[in-house]
Amino acid sequence: MGIAIEELVQFAQKVVKAITKILPFSISLSDKQGYIIGDTNQSRIGTLHTPSIEVIKKDKIILYSKVKVSTMDNVLPGVAVPLYFNYKIVGVLGIIGDPDEVEPYAILVKKYVELMWQETHQLKVKEMKGRAVESFLQYVLVNKEISYTRLNHFISYLGFEDNINWGCIVIDVGDSLMENMEHNKLTLFLDQIKASLINCTKLTFGKNDNAICGFLTIEKMILLLPIKDNGEYRRLMDEFHSKSSHLMDLFNSYDVSDCKITAGSMYYEMKDIKRAYQEAEELRKFVGKSRTCPAIVTYYDWDILFKLLPNAISTDVQSILFNRLKPLYQNKAFVALTTDFMTYCESGMNISKAAKKLYIHRNTLIYRLKKMESLTKLRTNNFEHCTMLYFILKHLNPESVSYK
Repeated sequence: MGIAIEELVQFAQKVVKAITKILPFSISLSDKQGYIIGDTNQSRIGTLHTPSIEVIKKDKIILYSKVKVSTMDNVLPGVAVPLYFNYKIVGVLGIIGDPDEVEPYAILVKKYVELMWQETHQLKVKEMKGRAVESFLQYVLVNKEISYTRLNHFISYLGFEDNINWGCIVIDVGDSLMENMEHNKLTLFLDQIKASLINCTKLTFGKNDNAICGFLTIEKMILLLPIKDNGEYRRLMDEFHSKSSHLMDLFNSYDVSDCKITAGSMYYEMKDIKRAYQEAEELRKFVGKSRTCPAIVTYYDWDILFKLLPNAISTDVQSILFNRLKPLYQNKAFVALTTDFMTYCESGMNISKAAKKLYIHRNTLIYRLKKMESLTKLRTNNFEHCTMLYFILKHLNPESVSYK
């Protein structure tokens, strides 16, 4: 028994119930061996229906009158018609009643059953591919070690190219799906909404047959996007914020809100895609911790890179910097001195402009800058010294490390 007929057995009774709601006649479905697998009268399920074998052999509609079936076992009057799937006979549809009355319905109901079966099969194929994508994402992004044999098996099964550049986008949907599922109390609802979100994501970032999109967890979506070259990657990054904002609007229509969308760098071949994922994941974590960081971020954004720089400085180096600036931090005028100094830097190191912004005389500002120099041993007329001190004061937190 092939896959198609196995699925027919699984869904036969569902089909029978659906059809009997719109038809005044009872119906039955038999498999290729002639056994009834779906019937309005459930007591007939599993019994042999010999006319079905005749219909399959002759491959045509056959009418069964009351006279004809009077000498046959387990056969009711009506019409029997072969059912096709992928141009092959997979079973028989029986419509029970006076043959003259039910025959006009035969072709119409046959087409309806075949269409319903086709849609059911296609849905199942999509579900299977969706599960395969999720398994692939788990394997290639989470596993510490990757077998290239198994990786190639996934690539072959899912049908995408490998020897191309790839980018990774991480979409954090938070608790939205769990809350929706608890509200609707239906697992089917979750599968449907996940499929819709995946479709929205693929369409938003450019429909590509090679794109791979699925859920790594119920809270996290992954989009692996094939990228032709550096020029295409830069265009993707230039459009990333606008496309991500549009995607958030689409997600809102499904009651999926408070999303965070991040992207990693571009890497060649699928075996290196984990690095892109880890970069996007680090950004996602950073967004989650930061109160001022936007919900859409990439390493292509200079403002984000600037905010990330403090995290790249080790605690040992931070301790050294804070120890070196200890006289400044302990000075009673620390707040006023740092405010004046940072305004001076933000004014392009122009004393007159800074003094005007601070509403003080330029000589007062000069005095305070000299005070900064004596406490830090840094020259306030030196661009590199000012840049380093400005960065430390604005972005590093002395309370986050221990220093003496």
